[in-house]
Amino acid sequence: MIYLALPYTHHNEKVVEQRFEAACEAYALLTSTGYVVLCPVLMSHPVALKYELPGDWETWKEIDLAYLRKCDSMLILSLEGVQESVGVNAEIEAAYNLGLPIRVVTMEELRNG
Repeated sequence: MIYLALPYTHHNEKVVEQRFEAACEAYALLTSTGYVVLCPVLMSHPVALKYELPGDWETWKEIDLAYLRKCDSMLILSLEGVQESVGVNAEIEAAYNLGLPIRVVTMEELRNG
């Protein structure tokens, strides 16, 4: 199972929505080629919006790290802001400590197979 990580939190709601849409597309592309993917953003984003929950790393950290521990590898979606993302950097450190393979991909790479 692949853990799909990407930057999410941003002060601009449009950027947050664009990141969610990128996560949806990446998930669709990966699952259509046979991968089993777990992406916390896909689960937390709709719930956070509907129930007015915070979208920050501190709120979701323990849940996301529990998901990560169930995965076999990590795939990082290289979107603008990925290097500065507190959550993605914490997830990378956790994946490294778990000995999981970590790979970075762009949307273009996923679209081109």
